[in-house]
Amino acid sequence: MSSLKPLVFFSVLDKVILSAQSHLPALIVAAFYDVAEYGDFMYSYSVAILISCIVVFIDDKVVKNEYLDNKNSTLFPLLSLIRTLIIVILSSLFILISSLWIHNDSLLRIFQFTLFFAVSAISYGHIIKLESDLKLRKLSITRVVTFVISITLCYYFSLNKFPIEYNIYAMILGATLNFIFLLSTSDFIISSKDVIGSKKVVKKILKQSAPFGFAAVSYMVYMRMDTVMIDYFLTKEDVGIYSLAVQAITISTLVLSPIQVMAFPKLKEMHKINHPQYHNKLIQFTSFGVFLFLLGFIIVASVMNYLIYLNYQAFSESFTIIFILFFSSLATAVSVLRSSHITFEGLGKYLLYSQIIALLINLLLNFILIPIYGIIGAATATLFSQLFGLILSNLFFKKLKMYLKIQIKSLNVLNMLKLIK
Repeated sequence: MSSLKPLVFFSVLDKVILSAQSHLPALIVAAFYDVAEYGDFMYSYSVAILISCIVVFIDDKVVKNEYLDNKNSTLFPLLSLIRTLIIVILSSLFILISSLWIHNDSLLRIFQFTLFFAVSAISYGHIIKLESDLKLRKLSITRVVTFVISITLCYYFSLNKFPIEYNIYAMILGATLNFIFLLSTSDFIISSKDVIGSKKVVKKILKQSAPFGFAAVSYMVYMRMDTVMIDYFLTKEDVGIYSLAVQAITISTLVLSPIQVMAFPKLKEMHKINHPQYHNKLIQFTSFGVFLFLLGFIIVASVMNYLIYLNYQAFSESFTIIFILFFSSLATAVSVLRSSHITFEGLGKYLLYSQIIALLINLLLNFILIPIYGIIGAATATLFSQLFGLILSNLFFKKLKMYLKIQIKSLNVLNMLKLIK
């Protein structure tokens, strides 16, 4: 366990900072700007995610699996380039077409956010290699430094009531500095030779990523489409109130990403040699994730209650949404290693099927519930989509029924004690 402690610390630190780079600027905006401005900020952010989400078609776990099997680091530069070009091309097309009928600040903010995602995508190869090699200390320290610079600027701009776009510029600056620092300390660079030489393996990765990629895109669409639909059916104020709840609940799930990063190499090795021990480790790691999520939720709910009382009175309705979304996030917690297991077992098509059905359920429920119940309807649609996509769908696939037992057993957080031992 002593060897795990540094990994746990730097993995948690890295993922907390990574998510905070996106979520903390939004919370600062909520604190210093009115609800409608914050709502438009989050609407633009959600649209930019929907434009850029196609890049998750390149599945991180498939990339890590290929690298860990063959130690071929030449695949990373081309993957970084592909992700960046996809975002640039799609965002350019969207801005060009949308400019024909959208003539307000939202379009500018959407463009700025897609630029932020494009700059972030340049660092993809460096980040995945460091995570695969478990060199998390270098990665986390780099992110801490760039995050401090970025968030300090966000706070200064918001405190002094600069135009809200300046916060996005600060995020872009942080992503740019992150790439520069990683590039300066990495042991590989992008070269034409690497790009040409890694074409075959990248094609292989894209093919293997297909079911995971479609599933991930479906997941991101139904997790962000609710914001767009709230804007369509309701108001920017409602978008702001709902988005603050989503931001809060997302923060409480930050601890799940380190579990995925830390557990993946160890579970992959165990999967090859001992299935009973592999299943036990799945339960132990997942129980650890559930425990950390519950702890994070208690902290976040307490802080949000205090902040709403002090300075966020206009967002008081967010608290009801937070508690509805708690159950959807609990479903995420018990499924923290589900996609890793599916990768090891080669069952990607089942992940694809479950997420596409969950997307359809989400869209249908949003159309029905939002006009009637408002943002509570949107939260309810997310809850049912998550429950089906991550848990109930296991019942429909024979090879995944076993994982449902793992999810149920992981709710007993005492199982994590075996991991500590």
